[in-house]
Amino acid sequence: MQQVPSSEAKSLFDDREVKDIMKDAIDANDSKWFKKIQEGSEVIFQSLFEKSSDAMLLLDGNVFIDCNQAAIEMMRCSSKEQLLSLHPYDISPKRQLDGQLSIEKEKEKISSALQGKNQRFEWVHCAVDGKEFPVEVLLTQIPLYNRDILHVVWKDISEHKRVGEELQEREAQYRSIFESTSDGFLIYSLDGKIVEANPAACNMYNYPYEELIGLFGKDIIHPDYHQLFDHFMEQVKMGGSFNAQSVDIRKDGSSMNIEVHGTSFRYKGKSHLLAVVRDVTDRVLARQRLENHVKERTHELSTLLKISRDIASTLELKPLLGLVLDQLKDIVDYSGATILKMEGNDLIVLAYRGPIPQEEALKLCFKQEHSQVNHEVIQRREPVIIPDVRDNTPLAQAFQKSAGERPKNTFSYIRTWMGVPLIVKNQVIGMLTLDHREPNYYSPKQAELAFALANRTAVAIENARLYKQAKELAVVEERSRLARDLHDAVTQTLFSASLIAEVLPDIWEKDPDEGKQLLKEVRQLSRGALTEMRALLLELRPAALAEAKLDVLIRQLAEAASGRTGVPINVAVEGECEIPPDVHIAIYRVAQEALNNIVKHAHASQVEINLRCSKASMNNEKSIVELNIHDDGCGFDTACASPDQMGLRIMRERTEAIGAKLEIKSKPGAGTRINVVWKEDKG
Repeated sequence: MQQVPSSEAKSLFDDREVKDIMKDAIDANDSKWFKKIQEGSEVIFQSLFEKSSDAMLLLDGNVFIDCNQAAIEMMRCSSKEQLLSLHPYDISPKRQLDGQLSIEKEKEKISSALQGKNQRFEWVHCAVDGKEFPVEVLLTQIPLYNRDILHVVWKDISEHKRVGEELQEREAQYRSIFESTSDGFLIYSLDGKIVEANPAACNMYNYPYEELIGLFGKDIIHPDYHQLFDHFMEQVKMGGSFNAQSVDIRKDGSSMNIEVHGTSFRYKGKSHLLAVVRDVTDRVLARQRLENHVKERTHELSTLLKISRDIASTLELKPLLGLVLDQLKDIVDYSGATILKMEGNDLIVLAYRGPIPQEEALKLCFKQEHSQVNHEVIQRREPVIIPDVRDNTPLAQAFQKSAGERPKNTFSYIRTWMGVPLIVKNQVIGMLTLDHREPNYYSPKQAELAFALANRTAVAIENARLYKQAKELAVVEERSRLARDLHDAVTQTLFSASLIAEVLPDIWEKDPDEGKQLLKEVRQLSRGALTEMRALLLELRPAALAEAKLDVLIRQLAEAASGRTGVPINVAVEGECEIPPDVHIAIYRVAQEALNNIVKHAHASQVEINLRCSKASMNNEKSIVELNIHDDGCGFDTACASPDQMGLRIMRERTEAIGAKLEIKSKPGAGTRINVVWKEDKG
């Protein structure tokens, strides 16, 4: 076996062909190439033997008679002689991985090979340095050297084993994840059939494993989402990923909201689709509840805001309270609702909505000493709920006792009752009561809403009370002012006229010229008193004051002031004053205050009033009103004058209110000039 192949033998098989033959022989697991050897020469066999990348040995009985370089390297021997000196059983550990004795098992394999049966099996070898490694062994009996020789091929499968073990470990990991995850894993074939599912998917859909396998995807998907499943199949088949929300159907027909993530992958050597399914029903329901809560809360707040605006925009209490109860029903439902106001120890009904006739309800009056439940609400200063007025609780019995004193069936429909105090400035001024035909109807949340509305209702009642009080006070003040004006102006004027009239006959007899002068004064005083009375009558009728022309009013004021003092007052008017009512009244009041000051303080001998009005035109884009009042009286120092003196503050406030400009010029001994200019604002 130590012959060197001739050049003729080398030409029969080149290196590449030798390798191909060896590869084909080992992969085919047959003796095809041995037949080729038998047909060739020992030189050809030797070439194949030496060039093989697998370890090869020839075994004659229990003796290795030859080996190739690959075998020497695999066994980590220093030379061929070292390897050939080994006994076949020296290269095997005492025990193989399967637990059987290596020698016994190896003997069986060798015996079978010697009987002409090719043997292929995995084994563990031990190199001369003691390192063990797995090999694949191929034993084949071949006729060589005129006798049967055992041909041994060893292939190191350490890497193959390592990769296989890693694959097994990874597969075990994947299987563990597949089996233990809480998400449902569904594996679909390309025609949409479920071929594998994990326990989570079975639990999720309430199917036994045997029933879930074999179903098609659309069997577990809500009909409204079948098109989405088709899209999932198309997209994943094309190699893309898929993410969506859907609605699936459990075995019992109930629906569940899911999130699904899909991808393509190879399963059992074929392309499949993997769907990872997560049940998000609780999350969807929670989001829906949150959205409904936000919607409900928004409606509640908008209703409270609307009620607040209504309360701020009107002082008519009766229609307002009815509107409040109507709007309250949108956020806190009721069968009956009542707003009551405290008057002493009694609660009287201001507004009512419910089954009791209005005329009957508005006549109801509740005395605190006879109604413990009302007294409880007022004392607690917070909402009180009676879940069922027919229970045996103390408050329920108190309600029954109070209701029993009323006409039969008036409150018989009530099962749930709630009382809410009306509080303003830390004082309980009344109550809001709500009742319902169903027991246990009202909740703390509804009580909170009712309390918020009750606070606004209390403000409305208090505003109405203050408005009424202010109106009454204004009437009293106006009457007092008119009485003062009547006393200061008309009464004194008439008194002066009556005194002159009493002495006029005697003076006439003595001096007719002086009598004529006194008669002229009487006539002037009478005309002044008459004018003053007309002005006072206008004050009693504000509508008539606004309807009268501004120049007529100014002349009337001048005539009344002149009649009181005898001071000539000249009035000059230019143009027609067609101006807004508020401007009309404000300019009239300024003129009135200015003339009152002249009468009381100026000691003037002459007064000039000029009123000029111009309408908007092409050249003049805005209407303008200018009032100028000038007297030659004693005047005053404007720098030292207090704003509250001589009605200066009143005149400034009135002109500022209409956006007019007020200018007052005066010096001691030089009279006073008052100028008011108003320009129309079109902005």
